[in-house]
Amino acid sequence: VTTLCQDPAIAIVKTSSYDDGGDCSQPGEVIDYTFTVTNEGNVSLTNIVVTDPLLGGVVAGPDSGDTDGDNELDVTETWIYTGSYTITQVDIDNGEVVNQALAEGTAPDQSVVEDQSGSTTTTDDATVTTLCQDPAIAIVKTSPRNSLTGDVSDQLTQHFGDKLFTSVIPRNVRLAEAPSYGLPVIKYDKQSKGALAYLALAGELNRRMSPADGQKVSA
Repeated sequence: VTTLCQDPAIAIVKTSSYDDGGDCSQPGEVIDYTFTVTNEGNVSLTNIVVTDPLLGGVVAGPDSGDTDGDNELDVTETWIYTGSYTITQVDIDNGEVVNQALAEGTAPDQSVVEDQSGSTTTTDDATVTTLCQDPAIAIVKTSPRNSLTGDVSDQLTQHFGDKLFTSVIPRNVRLAEAPSYGLPVIKYDKQSKGALAYLALAGELNRRMSPADGQKVSA
């Protein structure tokens, strides 16, 4: 009997692929993972299992690599598994997705070998997928007073129709300031929105009061 040395070993390399579509990361987008499992020993391995907690546990497969179809990871074979993960708002807030997979196999002597995934067959570093963060904020301010003003305006228009003047005098800082200086807004700030609105109203009033012969009444 000549005893031969058996040295079972397994390795798994995990890579990620992610495209945010150019509009930065959004919940619901998908990270695609590829797991490459190789036999780093000198004996065939059976009962190959790849697990990834991020993907819910056992990863189905292999998708390819079992060239002779015997369900054994031969020394010359490379098995490929794939999986995907849907990112969440929590992931985006963290700015990255970090995780690691595990590959296991059984040697002919029934010993189990395993390997944590890494970026190479000799490393066990976690797979890090960076997510795009685009912080922004917006504020919308509403006022019950403005809503009430709109309601009153609608009711007046409905009741009086074209008897109402179309010129509108807006709320304006200059209008509020003018009385404290003892001046009409036209003299206080002729170019302010309030002054221009009153000039428009005066013009509309003048046009409505014009006599039939075309002579204008001074406003």
